[in-house]
Amino acid sequence: TYTYAQRLLNEYPASPWAGEAILAIGDANMKAGLVDDARTMYIRVAQDAQDTALGAKAVIRLGQLAYSTGQYNTAKSYLKNQLETTTTLEGNDEVYLLLAKTYRAANELENARDMLNDLLTFFEDSELRPDAFIEYTQVLEALGERDRALKTAQRGVLEYPDNHRILRNEGELQGLAGHPIAAADALVAADRAGAGDPGLLLSAARYYRAAGMPDKSAQTYARLKSKFAGSDESLSGGIEGAQLRFAEGETEEALNDLKALQAATRGTTHYLPSLIATQDIYRDLGLAP
Repeated sequence: TYTYAQRLLNEYPASPWAGEAILAIGDANMKAGLVDDARTMYIRVAQDAQDTALGAKAVIRLGQLAYSTGQYNTAKSYLKNQLETTTTLEGNDEVYLLLAKTYRAANELENARDMLNDLLTFFEDSELRPDAFIEYTQVLEALGERDRALKTAQRGVLEYPDNHRILRNEGELQGLAGHPIAAADALVAADRAGAGDPGLLLSAARYYRAAGMPDKSAQTYARLKSKFAGSDESLSGGIEGAQLRFAEGETEEALNDLKALQAATRGTTHYLPSLIATQDIYRDLGLAP
């Protein structure tokens, strides 16, 4: 890519693709660790392609470079100037999002909230809306506006019912708000949507159990075991599932589950917890000291 871009600039400096080529050279410099050279390329594009999507891309790279190194004031300067001088919305949705993240990192939460609200208001077709919803709810939560955060998270789910990150975000927020059933439902939905994280099912099973729904909890532990066999979360869920069965009066089944788990985890860090869980059951039955 670097060689092609450099050749294009050398042979066709007036090409309409010159800006893209300069941007590509900047990216290549970044990958090579030539940060100052990359910054020079990005500044050149930002200046030469103002009020275009290409110019916005360059500003975003400048902002991201400053943001990633903790230079929040520099990042804010690049991004705010872009929004103040541009006459088009094209390509600037990412500017809004990065500026919001920069404000949040700098603990300017009110400014972050306003940026995200504007992003969701003005960019109805942006591919970044799921990211904006997640960031917005987290900023609102940090500001102590939990009810508004929950409503925003639920609004995100209505717009993107199959987005596992949106569903996870709602589930985690519902959990913080003390709504275990809603939290569990959202986390299970996130798993079904492809989240690929066994921790979500473990949390969901625990939420169902805390909410007094042992059947749903058992089903979720079983799904965890089936889908993520061998994971740390699955092994922890195996112990908790056995404890749940014992609490529901299924003593023999619980002990059998723990026996099978001990056989599968012998020599690992999960063996001792499963052994302790077995001893606890025998103690509750009055069969151990």
